[in-house]
Amino acid sequence: MRRIFAFITLLLLTSLYAFGKEPYPSEEKCQNALASLTCYLEQTYDGLTKNNEGSDTIEFSPENVESLWHTLEALCLHSPFEAYTPLISEALHDFNRYRETPSLLSQKELVACLYQSYLKIRSLWYVGMDQDPIQVLFEDLEEKKTVKKDRQLLAMHLHQLLHQKKASTTDKNKYVNLLNWTSSQGSSANRNRWRRWEHYYSTTNADPLIATLLASTPYNDFKANPKLNKSARKKLRPYLLPTNHHSKAILDSFFLTSRISQDPQTLESAGFTLHSKQGRSFIHVASHPQLPEYLLKIVVDSELRKKIGKPEWMWFARRCECAKRVEHLIKKHKIQHFTVPNKWIYPLPLKPAPPSTAGYSQKPVILLVKKMDLVSHAKTLDTWKNHINKAKLKELYTIVSRIPRVSIRPDNLPLTTNGKFAFVDTEYRNGSPAYEFIRSYLSKEMQTYWDHLVKQGGD
Repeated sequence: MRRIFAFITLLLLTSLYAFGKEPYPSEEKCQNALASLTCYLEQTYDGLTKNNEGSDTIEFSPENVESLWHTLEALCLHSPFEAYTPLISEALHDFNRYRETPSLLSQKELVACLYQSYLKIRSLWYVGMDQDPIQVLFEDLEEKKTVKKDRQLLAMHLHQLLHQKKASTTDKNKYVNLLNWTSSQGSSANRNRWRRWEHYYSTTNADPLIATLLASTPYNDFKANPKLNKSARKKLRPYLLPTNHHSKAILDSFFLTSRISQDPQTLESAGFTLHSKQGRSFIHVASHPQLPEYLLKIVVDSELRKKIGKPEWMWFARRCECAKRVEHLIKKHKIQHFTVPNKWIYPLPLKPAPPSTAGYSQKPVILLVKKMDLVSHAKTLDTWKNHINKAKLKELYTIVSRIPRVSIRPDNLPLTTNGKFAFVDTEYRNGSPAYEFIRSYLSKEMQTYWDHLVKQGGD
């Protein structure tokens, strides 16, 4: 029945655009609509549940929303979205129930309809960014913040996406077990159990839908490090500093002979300058005279805290992943006014090791970042407020609409001496595009234009 429904929907859409006056919306326009609609639905949901009090939001008119849905109806005409026609229809159905029958639904039912629509549209947005929405859902269910949301709805949506996956005979038992478990226990499962299932989903070699890099070469105990499980190594491996990179020999001379990342004092004793410590991520930003073109981001062994309970290697991997994505977008869309520094993972050796006492937790990796030549923070703020034009904002919109929720405040998007803005902080969280982060730093005229881009899907 689902396949028949999808075929009829696709046939109607094809007829609509074939015989109507409107041209097929481009894949880029559809992706823009997905990003803007994800933003709108999350804002609206947070407004209903009072999660966005005090936050800067973008006001969408009913006409804006209708136009975005209309564009989205053509999404299934583009690869890789053909298989998601039922999901688009279901998302619109959920939204229409919220919008058209509010008097017939309780507050809880209204919230559930809106949240289900948001989850489906957000999953499609991630598909358009070549990211696995199932992986994102596992991460959502693991995080503490999900206790404020409806875990049952998250589990149901995960169940639906898993059901749509085509599994081989080898995978049959794995998927059947996982589907049964999410149906029966997903709403009450603790974070550790979700983490176990997420690890299983991510690392099972039999899964033909997850690309697993089997080749591995020894690299400072990277493969043997007990601090990194198979899932961690898989996420980090694409971003390892190349063995022939000119900085590797210098880093080896530091870290293979002494545990200089043990604490801030050992870093300074080894000749490193500590520039800052990032409060929420517990990262020390350091530099060394032998590496004048780079910065190192290090969580020392004496640091026992974790950002929202996640290990530092996961945040480093996300920074590298998002930097690669921004770099790809800059090249693909020939963007002229924005840049992003290269970032690599440098695995630390197991020995020398920090003291084996309760005051230390051995860290497996650090982050190497290409240094950007930046102007003063005051000049960055002045440029964002008084010297931004529409062309630059359109380029920023193009990037932000195609990456997960990354900060685009001026301190994370500073001006370089060559006149480009640099994405220096590419650590991201799951969620809608971070359109609202930059609004208050723009002039009134540019705020209006930025809001127009978001509400119109980039037009």
